[in-house]
Amino acid sequence: MDEKDLHSIFGGSREFRMRKQLYNRSLSTKGALKYTYLRNYVAAEWVGRFGWILDLFIVIIASILLYVLTKNEATEFVLFYPFSILTPTDLAIIILIGSLLSTFYGPKLRSRDYYNAGQELHQLHDQVRSFIEIDLMDTNKEISKLRETYEGLEDQRHRLNQSTPQLGGHWYRAMEWKQKYKKWVPWEEYREYSDPDFETVVVESGGYNDS
Repeated sequence: MDEKDLHSIFGGSREFRMRKQLYNRSLSTKGALKYTYLRNYVAAEWVGRFGWILDLFIVIIASILLYVLTKNEATEFVLFYPFSILTPTDLAIIILIGSLLSTFYGPKLRSRDYYNAGQELHQLHDQVRSFIEIDLMDTNKEISKLRETYEGLEDQRHRLNQSTPQLGGHWYRAMEWKQKYKKWVPWEEYREYSDPDFETVVVESGGYNDS
């Protein structure tokens, strides 16, 4: 299929060029959404783990405090013995700091917020992907309607970016590390993928027409 055939599918070179421009812009939007929702999922995973570890740590320190307060020569636990050099005041301060961290930072609540934000972004990502794969290939849809749909999707993305938690750069690095990690571990699913150009998509689809 040559260039003239590709143009004729959408009714002319101008229409084809405008759809191609929308396609490339939509790919950029889809990529940004994927990058952001994956980052939120990674943040939700690790902050949630931190919350559970913090709770377990507080329980362990509280158990050691109880042991220190009630220990006698007849009941000495090997597991707690290395910590017995700490005074009850030291242990109480550690518990207080851990409790304050759990209360004010709220890792479990943060984890849920990150996950919910990731789901919202993921859903919008799927809408953009549907727009690319179906709407842009539909020869019956006018370019003005397609641009309106795309602008609506972009507006949703900007609103989500303003309403969802803002994550620091370290979560970007954590997300990239996890993607690399999947390459090394056989039981983790990983696929290298790059989006095809507009011409390739049109050739493969033949131009979608729902009439």
